[in-house]
Amino acid sequence: MFYKISDWFRQIAGVKTFWLAIAIYLVFGAFIMPFGAAHISSLAGKPVKIVDLQMSGYSPNDVRTIIGMYTNEARHFSWLFTAIADSLYPFAYTFLYIIIIAWVFKPLAKTHAYYTHVHLFPLIAMGADFCENACIITMFRTYPNFSDLLVHVSSTLTVFKWIMAGAQTLLILWGLILLLVKRNTVKG
Repeated sequence: MFYKISDWFRQIAGVKTFWLAIAIYLVFGAFIMPFGAAHISSLAGKPVKIVDLQMSGYSPNDVRTIIGMYTNEARHFSWLFTAIADSLYPFAYTFLYIIIIAWVFKPLAKTHAYYTHVHLFPLIAMGADFCENACIITMFRTYPNFSDLLVHVSSTLTVFKWIMAGAQTLLILWGLILLLVKRNTVKG
């Protein structure tokens, strides 16, 4: 099953799929997620922070302060939005990363077997994001009575998710550099 999924992504990776992945990502990144953040602030009656956008992590006090700024309506909408839209968003950005990485590494995988499945690397970040979302939903639904351990787990997942986003971007850059080197080596 793993190999079939990997092969399928490698086969569909190309210009058309790239633009489809960009379009799907932009629907979420430019419209749905900003709408959710704006609506949360509107329901709270003031600009508020979004827990999982705290790239350097957060403490139990940070989360209680952030969520404490939300009204009951904003808290309810937040966990619902996280359960629906923010649980679909990882599919959008993971699909984009997989397609880009598969497309970049496709020519390299023909001669180096260790690049054959590298495009599935973004699935790790997606898994962390799903677990993070489950923690955040629990924190919103049980506020203020959630455990400090839950916050620490969630914060760790948030930081890990952002580190993985950076690692995936570096992987793409690494692949592009390898392609340039390969191209120049073949010409020379």
